[in-house]
Amino acid sequence: MQRSLRKVGQYNEMQSPMDSSPQSGKSSLLCLPVEILYEIVCYLNQCNLLQVSLINKLLRDVAFRKLYSRIYVQTSSVRQLVVGDYVNTPLHINYTLVNGREKLISLMKHTYSLRFLREILFHGDDNGIAMGLSRAMRDFLDGVNIYLCYNSMGEVYSREPYLYRNLVIIRDNQFIFDEDNYSIQSLTLLASTPNQDYNQDLSFVYRLKSLKKLSLTIQTKDTLKLLRYKLPEKLHIEQLSLNFRNLLGINVSALVTLFDLCNVTSLYIRIPQGYYKFLPTFVVPEIIHLLSQTINVRNFGLSNSAPINYMKVLRAIRKNTLNTLYLEPWYGHEFSHSPKKLLKILHEQQLTLTRIFYGKNFNAHGFEVFEEVFRVQYGQHRLERVLNKLRREVSSRKRLPCLKQIVLDQMHYFTVTTANGNMNFKSVS
Repeated sequence: MQRSLRKVGQYNEMQSPMDSSPQSGKSSLLCLPVEILYEIVCYLNQCNLLQVSLINKLLRDVAFRKLYSRIYVQTSSVRQLVVGDYVNTPLHINYTLVNGREKLISLMKHTYSLRFLREILFHGDDNGIAMGLSRAMRDFLDGVNIYLCYNSMGEVYSREPYLYRNLVIIRDNQFIFDEDNYSIQSLTLLASTPNQDYNQDLSFVYRLKSLKKLSLTIQTKDTLKLLRYKLPEKLHIEQLSLNFRNLLGINVSALVTLFDLCNVTSLYIRIPQGYYKFLPTFVVPEIIHLLSQTINVRNFGLSNSAPINYMKVLRAIRKNTLNTLYLEPWYGHEFSHSPKKLLKILHEQQLTLTRIFYGKNFNAHGFEVFEEVFRVQYGQHRLERVLNKLRREVSSRKRLPCLKQIVLDQMHYFTVTTANGNMNFKSVS
């Protein structure tokens, strides 16, 4: 896409304005309607959009319309999101990423670009930065939706008219109001203490008409019974995340009675710490039964602290249906990045996988690791053996044809096409 737009710029430099007009009869991408051009540039990230904006005035306006329409602000001063022309995660495609409030304020000084602004999403809230900036911007950004996204254990006490994309419910506090029924898309439920269950009324979940993602903590063996009592109807959730704090006496397959698993497209399961040598014998059959009830799962993740037979678990998912696979295996002294073992695990899903995580996740939880690409310092030499094997599988044997991104521990790699047409991996670290 980027290469095609560059050719358009080179072509128009050699042609006169009359030659590039529709009446000249010569085909040109610039002859397309502005709406079609906008749909095309929507597939580009912000680095590529900036290059497109340099071609001519028409493409500058089209690129700026996409570039400044949706802004994602990472408020943390410690973790900086990576932005690159080859980093094409859905987050990088859908948003223009801004690291820190200083860069956001600098961006707001360009009044020409503000006319395209439609949405600002603040991720996290270091020392109230997001709340303060969003309150200030409400005064002069009329018609712009400002969202606060909380993916950590931060509490919100304000009833001001902000829209919440992601909200955390902690202890007995409930920050859900009638005006939020159609704005909340992601909800995290946490119980009071590690040894207590939910004691609040959970019926408000049914009022959240836009709810797509639910993160649920399973505390004790009675948690699922309580949830079944408090949630009398099955929930229709697309993205389901389950964090088990304890496995003693828990019937994992009972989740079938809580959720309509036919609608679940993303499923993430975290097994608790403490099981370092082996898991209870019922765990793997329960997970397999749970997966067998799903028919539309495209993203699957499993974090476990004890050795587990991944191949046996993944056979419960229909062959070549997964787009994203997240595996955080047992990280004991016997753990190693074995390319042979990894390829065996991927075999059943090799034709459709676009994103793979394998290793220990230090920075994020679950599928967020694919979106939030951070630059880190890490020993890359220990991963070369795995990468070399994957290069041969992707280029020579034509396996994993859809692979776009692979994360090994903290190292992010994106597939790129080399000069001779082969596929290679490029790291952001």
